[in-house]
Amino acid sequence: MTISPPNNLLRRTAAAIVALATLLFAGSAAALTMTLPGGMACTSPSITTQPDGSLSLACGSTVVPPPPPTTGPGTFTVSAPATTPAPVAGGTPLINVISFTVLRSGGTTGDVSMTYTISGNACWTGAAQTTVFDGQSSGVPIGLTMIAAGTCTVTISGLSAGTLGTPASVSINVTAPTPPVSGGGGGVPTVPGCPTAAPGTQMGVLPIPNGPSILSLTAASDQITSFPMYSLSTYNRTSAQPSFGQTPAANSPAPATINVSISPCPGVMDPTLNDACNMRGITITNGVTFGWATVQSVAQRNLECYAPEGTQMYYNVSWHYNPGACSNGAPTCGWSVNVN
Repeated sequence: MTISPPNNLLRRTAAAIVALATLLFAGSAAALTMTLPGGMACTSPSITTQPDGSLSLACGSTVVPPPPPTTGPGTFTVSAPATTPAPVAGGTPLINVISFTVLRSGGTTGDVSMTYTISGNACWTGAAQTTVFDGQSSGVPIGLTMIAAGTCTVTISGLSAGTLGTPASVSINVTAPTPPVSGGGGGVPTVPGCPTAAPGTQMGVLPIPNGPSILSLTAASDQITSFPMYSLSTYNRTSAQPSFGQTPAANSPAPATINVSISPCPGVMDPTLNDACNMRGITITNGVTFGWATVQSVAQRNLECYAPEGTQMYYNVSWHYNPGACSNGAPTCGWSVNVN
């Protein structure tokens, strides 16, 4: 019995494979497509024998298949921001921010509602509903109002469909504010291109729409209180109407006039302007409302200030009243504030 050397045997085997491949591809190689490991497609394949007896596959082109479609409601988690601003001293609540985001992965089919719960000693607490809509994968914000230094936690639960992932609960630490400097406008943000805030400017916060009113905001006559304006999209709104009234509990005077200016500059008012973004010398009886809108057509229809989102804007307010007008001999008078 004659045994062929191994190399000769391999060459004959390779030649047989090449012959078979040639037979299979003859006359239609350009129309053939081979599936390679990993799901890649090889069009117009060609197999040749190398001098060492090995086989070589050449493709006219290779095509990477698209990823499989994501179906189903998916998995839901919640994330916290990378940084958290400190609350602003001088008001209660202190500042409103968009802090947390609901994320969806592994599927985008169907509307999915869920409960989110806000807890902690540094923010307004409570529970509400939010919805991730069909086709939406991420970026659903959960806004909260910080009121002090401490911790705020958001937890999602009660999904109407899909899977609750990890993390379903995240927390942020809210740092202590820097106390304002008496009479010097301390604590007022410095905005490039803006004039210096008026001396004595204090920072406050506008409550969330239809939320609790501020009943203890106090200010001296002609002192400016500057409110950072928050994102209305957080509350699925295009306009807001802050209203200011008097409250006997905070020594409100009678009568008094109010000035309002909406601008990117905190603590700044231009006494020469009186337009949709600047209101001058309105006498307060039971209250006064002066709103803004983030959509130009809505602002024009409602005769409101047009303040598009994307730039931090400030709602600057001052009251003018006669010396000694505050009730009970208080040195400063007080006001109620809410947002409709």
